[in-house]
Amino acid sequence: TNISKSSKLVGVRTLAQLDILDNILLPKDGVFIQALYEDSKIDLGSDYNYQYYKAIAKLYKTFHLNTYGISGYYHYATDHTPIYMTTIFEGSQTFAGAKEFQLHGSSLTFFQLDYKYRQDKDVYFHFIANWIMNANSESGDIMVENIWGFGAGITLVSPFGPLEFIWSIGPENIYSNSNQQHHFHFSAGYNF
Repeated sequence: TNISKSSKLVGVRTLAQLDILDNILLPKDGVFIQALYEDSKIDLGSDYNYQYYKAIAKLYKTFHLNTYGISGYYHYATDHTPIYMTTIFEGSQTFAGAKEFQLHGSSLTFFQLDYKYRQDKDVYFHFIANWIMNANSESGDIMVENIWGFGAGITLVSPFGPLEFIWSIGPENIYSNSNQQHHFHFSAGYNF
């Protein structure tokens, strides 16, 4: 649902988070878990009734120069949930091969395997594999399963923050059997 700026949303939001990562930018060891529940009710003065559930989990473990990561993402939204809540804004930073705003839907489940090799003190090579287990469009009329994305890249740690370049490949549109797209992601400095 595309809710206008003048719409009033009133409800209950619950967020639980566990963050024991050793480094936010280049984690080597640790766990991150986040769970969110939002319930908007007309009875409380909202213009819309909806429910939204989201869960994110990430686990990293390093053995010598090799860092292994596994992460999962899930969300489910009922009718009238604002579209900004059912859209992932980060694109390839969340799912290798995806552009900004490309991952969306009333339900979405995906997993990622990430391997980093520390070549030097400040140089890391990345290899990423993603799997969209299932996704359901906001209208509910299109459901897809088993979509893959892959990426490889390098991160250089500088005094001004990390410089990261990732090349990835993934579907142009997750809801159609369209061609694969190549995507290049470059970031410099710290994320704020």
